[in-house]
Amino acid sequence: MNSYNENLYATVVSSLRELDQKQKSAKSSLNAAMFTLYYKEAGRITAESKLKEAGDVYLFQQKVKQQAVNDRNVSFNVLSAANQQKKFTAQAITNAATSAANIQVLSNAVVKLSKNVGGILTMLTSSDYGSEIYKQSRIAYDLMIDTAYDAKKLSQLGREVSTLTAAVSADEVADQAKLTDDSIAAMLAVTTSDFEATAKSLADCNEALAAANVVEKQAEGDLEFINVDYFATKRAYNLNNKVLNLNLVSIALNSSDFDDDKKDNCSYVVRFNPYQPPFDQTATMLGNKPKSSSVVEDYFIMLVKESSQATFSITAAETLLLTADPTKKCYHRVENKSDDKPMEQVFYTASLRDIDGNSIEVGTKYVAFVLVMLTDEYKKTINSYSDILSAPSVAFMLSNKLMAPKEVTCVDNVLTFELLERASYNVEYRCMFLPNCLKGNKNMLTESGLRNIEKEVELQEKMSAVYAPAIADLQKQIVSLNNGIDGLREEKETNDAQLAVAKKDKNKENLESLSAKNADLQLQIDAMLKQIEEAEKELRNNKVNQNRLQRSMEEKIQEQPGFFFNLMIAEQITSANYSQVIPTKTVDAKDKKEKGDGATALVKGKMEIHENTTDNFGNPLVNGYSYIPVVLAYANMEDQNGQFTNALSAFETTNPFTYTPKTKTK
Repeated sequence: MNSYNENLYATVVSSLRELDQKQKSAKSSLNAAMFTLYYKEAGRITAESKLKEAGDVYLFQQKVKQQAVNDRNVSFNVLSAANQQKKFTAQAITNAATSAANIQVLSNAVVKLSKNVGGILTMLTSSDYGSEIYKQSRIAYDLMIDTAYDAKKLSQLGREVSTLTAAVSADEVADQAKLTDDSIAAMLAVTTSDFEATAKSLADCNEALAAANVVEKQAEGDLEFINVDYFATKRAYNLNNKVLNLNLVSIALNSSDFDDDKKDNCSYVVRFNPYQPPFDQTATMLGNKPKSSSVVEDYFIMLVKESSQATFSITAAETLLLTADPTKKCYHRVENKSDDKPMEQVFYTASLRDIDGNSIEVGTKYVAFVLVMLTDEYKKTINSYSDILSAPSVAFMLSNKLMAPKEVTCVDNVLTFELLERASYNVEYRCMFLPNCLKGNKNMLTESGLRNIEKEVELQEKMSAVYAPAIADLQKQIVSLNNGIDGLREEKETNDAQLAVAKKDKNKENLESLSAKNADLQLQIDAMLKQIEEAEKELRNNKVNQNRLQRSMEEKIQEQPGFFFNLMIAEQITSANYSQVIPTKTVDAKDKKEKGDGATALVKGKMEIHENTTDNFGNPLVNGYSYIPVVLAYANMEDQNGQFTNALSAFETTNPFTYTPKTKTK
């Protein structure tokens, strides 16, 4: 390789490496921003939950206070009535005693009078018996006897009234009313204090929610900004890689499907574009063959550990071709095709070894290189006899992808799921309950919402790059054609006037030439009208497509759970906020015998929700709230770190459930 090629190669590698490092740094910042947003959204969701609880308590305390006010009014009225009764009862006792004494005096006087009348009657009986005065005295005596009896009876009733009046417990009633009123007043003071404290708590919760909203929106903005930076860096890398590095891409295809025809489920694909000569003249110099097929003899794919990519060079690649044992599969030859379509090759772990002759290891990062073997004819043409080695691809890593349940159900506070998994895998199943914030329409940024932002940018770029220029060009074309038609019609009008004069003069020669010119002008007008019709039809189609793209950008479909959540976040949730389920595994004996560790097991999990079960934020489940059950399949293999990819159930499509605590039975 000459110095120019060496410098060019070094510049390309350096440029791509720098962009790759920026991309990794931006990815780390993006992940950190995702975690920050998740916890800020957790703070907002918790604040909203506390506000709702405070609101419920406030309404309850408001009713309690109103009842206490009503009770206080009643107790005050009862106390007033009791005090009035006490006063009137004391007056009644005094009046009754006085009345009883007066009646007794009256009774005594009546008795004394009756005795006197009796004495008179005795005297008349002995001295004037049977006379008229005797008879009158007898009548008066009888009346006095009745009066004396009534007086005695009235005296007895007066004493009874005095006794009964004195027995009325007005003082005790007043004391009890006073005690009750004091208790009700104390209760009113307590309920008023509780109500004021609840009102303050409600106001504090409102302020906390407002503050949480501000912080959460700031985190959203930070994430969106970092996301733009990450994808701009990623796009810059892809553009440079496409132009400078054959668009070389290596991607791990970590499969979770169980295919009996495969020895393993780990595969990867290497894609690259054919090499294009830098100068157009070379194609002419080498004939009419397509550029790539005329200058490239073969391509060779080589895998290098990411840690060794800096030391791998074209010299090492060419030495590998000369010295490596072909049976060890340290490289893979890709035959050059006659077309310029992108080349793609899928490998399994046993299909290709790395440049050191070692098998591809699961959990280890690798990069791909492509060695371009140029034809001798092309080398002579450009006066350079070096082949071309691409810069390394972005690193990839093979891993065994775990299976997540396709369906998770929760009925009567019992979560159930089932799936198929390798029997030899030691998997931990973590059950989480996500608050269904979509129901409350809280308008928080989600994973799908973040992707929609990127989609909007792409669609906007497409509108700006494709439809807007096309519409402008078509509109300009239609205006130009209309102007041309107007000019032709003016010319035709002039020609018609000349034709009329020729007919009048009977100038046969002019008549024929003008008629031919008229026909030609009409043909041109008709052709332009047809072009306008086609242009207008194309313009309508472009506008329809543009409007369709615009509507797709405006349609924002928010998915469950209504806040930012993905596999990476689920993996970092602390053990206090999820429940681990020990599932049952059922392995078919025949399958176990035939496949050994590769046998498939039917995994069934079941979990009962208790009162102390929390959501993914650590908050206890609330009665009447909607939750989404989620199961994370987590590789519990510390000695095989990086060899497995965890899996999360499809929470976006899982049916939510409404939590209702079970009633305790005695």
